[in-house]
Amino acid sequence: MDNSTQHIVGLLERKIDDVLLFQLPKPSCKAKLQQWEWKRAQVKQMLAQRLGGGMGINVNVNVQ
Repeated sequence: MDNSTQHIVGLLERKIDDVLLFQLPKPSCKAKLQQWEWKRAQVKQMLAQRLGGGMGINVNVNVQ
């Protein structure tokens, strides 16, 4: 099966979100929500840097 680049990126994005939710479950306490969002953003930023492979690629991470 020939998958488009966009399709593959979408699959990877969903898998990353699934792993993040499993490893960093969303807290029910609103006081811990800001720390949870910060940690998710840090993980995404570090992953983006590693995937960039030192090619000088800058990635902005939007936390949802």
